[in-house]
Amino acid sequence: MRTGYVLPTVSFNAIAGCRSTEQNIVLRLESAEREAVIRRAEETLSREAAFREAIIDRAGEGLCVCRRLSYFPFVLFTVWNRRMHQITGYSMDEINRKGWFHALYPEPEHQQEAMERMNSTRRGNDQFSEESEITCADGEKRSVLVSTTTIVSESEEPHVLMIISG
Repeated sequence: MRTGYVLPTVSFNAIAGCRSTEQNIVLRLESAEREAVIRRAEETLSREAAFREAIIDRAGEGLCVCRRLSYFPFVLFTVWNRRMHQITGYSMDEINRKGWFHALYPEPEHQQEAMERMNSTRRGNDQFSEESEITCADGEKRSVLVSTTTIVSESEEPHVLMIISG
């Protein structure tokens, strides 16, 4: 009589184990599918970011983006394309160390004018092809046309987009 009781218990355990295994397989498949979707999305975002960076870097005009700092160098550049380096002679790291106003406008009166133009842009007064004379890294004076506009980042922090022809 004892054998009669053992058989239903074994069958019940076998069925429960089979259901558990089936659920584990389904969960693993769903997890693998989610991971594949995430991986494809990350790859797409990476390709799109690389494409945007290539456009910025290969633009025929100097293109840079900066945000305000309350301390020296007073602006921090986060975008600085190849053409900006060619126009000014400065890399983004160099201009962030030396400071935009101090490096490109070494005379105090020109620094003040450049600061006023930047502040005007931050107040919403876009500038289009304003003529400006900058001092390049090699000391050469260069006449450039500067266009500026304010853009707001995802953190709602205002940035200034500058396009420089020269």
